[in-house]
Amino acid sequence: PTDLISTCVGINIYGGSTFNDRTFIPHVIGMIKTLREGHPLTPLMVVSPISSPPRESEKNAVGMTLNDYRQQVKQTVQLVQQHDNDQHLFYHDGIQLFGSDLAHHMPDLLHPNGDGIHVLAKNYAKQIMPTLLNDLKSHAR
Repeated sequence: PTDLISTCVGINIYGGSTFNDRTFIPHVIGMIKTLREGHPLTPLMVVSPISSPPRESEKNAVGMTLNDYRQQVKQTVQLVQQHDNDQHLFYHDGIQLFGSDLAHHMPDLLHPNGDGIHVLAKNYAKQIMPTLLNDLKSHAR
């Protein structure tokens, strides 16, 4: 088993127009449940997309904005937390990790550059790791 799991969900789905308003949530639920099959008690952090200024309010080919996906990621995690009473599942808003104020670290307004990755990692360590590590300590194997 693994100690911690963290995944960022939504930006590639936005870019690929893979899932729409009706199909996105069931697929994210499926991903979480698949992870839980192998790691039922592992602290699992689901992070919504970081900022990508041109995509925040621009609809993709299936009519969704990046912010739409972000809201649905949050809603999905809340649904699974409640339905499955999953106390080891957490959500974090990607905007809090890397918001539009850091767009100068994204030359293509999508991918952080070297300095941006450093900022993202620092924010991740400060904002997300304490939650995961505290949960891990609470049920040390």
